[in-house]
Amino acid sequence: MGLGLSDEHTVPRGGDVALAEVRAVLERARERLLREDVPTEVLGRYEPPTKRLGLFPVAERIAPIGRVWRIGVLLLTPEGALHAVGHQTRAKRLERVGYVAESARRRDELRDAAARGGITAGTSVDFDTLPLPLDRPDVFGTGPLTLRDGAAVVRWAPHAPLADAVAIDDYVDERVDLLVDAARRR
Repeated sequence: MGLGLSDEHTVPRGGDVALAEVRAVLERARERLLREDVPTEVLGRYEPPTKRLGLFPVAERIAPIGRVWRIGVLLLTPEGALHAVGHQTRAKRLERVGYVAESARRRDELRDAAARGGITAGTSVDFDTLPLPLDRPDVFGTGPLTLRDGAAVVRWAPHAPLADAVAIDDYVDERVDLLVDAARRR
């Protein structure tokens, strides 16, 4: 007889300890990024095309909802929230040109959607991200965070072998070093 919890709500072995480690690593990273005044990118929300009052077309847009630092496959907000990367673009007004490939047209449409959302031209925008709640041990196995032998690790890609995953502290420290170095050179 179980506790009435389904398998999807059970805490992975070592999950609570690993989650505390993740929070500590990210808090150190957040403090350092703030102290070093490392620039952030825009966190946006994609809003599909719609019609106002059922009649007037409203074009798609990417609306800004916050700021993040891109730490490899992770996005960290200045407030300490964590997301897994989704898509990224750079805001730019659409230029009317011919396209050889439909994918090029779509990339330009997304750049324009970001500019239409009020994001300054040339600014990097991360959207369609996956929030990773740091208060729930079932976050492991969601996105790039997982557990290996009870320790938190980061996968480069969703289906990358677990053996190739990197310890969270090594992963975050290395990428924060790169961000800090780049910020010092600007």
